Amino acid sequence: NTAALERVLPSFRYWSSKAQYRRPFEGGTSYIILGVSKMVLTLDFGTNIDAVEDIRKHLFSCTQVRNSPNTISLRTGSMGLDSTRWRQPEHAIWPITGSEGLQLAGPEIAAVVEDIVLPYLARHEHPEHVRETLLNHPGNASGAHLYRAVPFAIDVLRGRMDWLEDDFAHYRALLPSHGAEARSALEELYNLAKEAIRVRG
Repeated sequence: NTAALERVLPSFRYWSSKAQYRRPFEGGTSYIILGVSKMVLTLDFGTNIDAVEDIRKHLFSCTQVRNSPNTISLRTGSMGLDSTRWRQPEHAIWPITGSEGLQLAGPEIAAVVEDIVLPYLARHEHPEHVRETLLNHPGNASGAHLYRAVPFAIDVLRGRMDWLEDDFAHYRALLPSHGAEARSALEELYNLAKEAIRVRG
């Protein structure tokens, strides 16, 4: 970690064993994870919303990765002027050579955290905003095609059958090129969610 990052993350705790910052919020946890590959640093950031993850686990049998943002996340390496996911003036990746390189890049990393990462985390502490991003701005979430169960879980959490019908229609329209197996899996999630909403009343 760096002094510059510490200054913009006063409410986060740094876990050196995981190279990540965490901040609990009511009903979940926000994460900022420092990832280094081939001497290049990127940030993975996102949230776990406990109630959403509980539904994903127990209703949909989804697997959660420990100490990771399972509900929604994004990687700074997906950003850039030519990005099809999230257009930004610069690529938010940093060449790093040892701790000295990290310290030198610290102010620039901190600026990205303050301007982009923290607003993203604050917005996605709320289930409705997670659903809106995954449905309408899927490029603003890593692997959004894998997250069909997240909107359905939010529909169940809020008891919104109308949302569920909209979400099912949205994802079904995206599936013609994915084959019968994908359509069957989507229908299974939909039926589980529909029954759960019906039972909850």
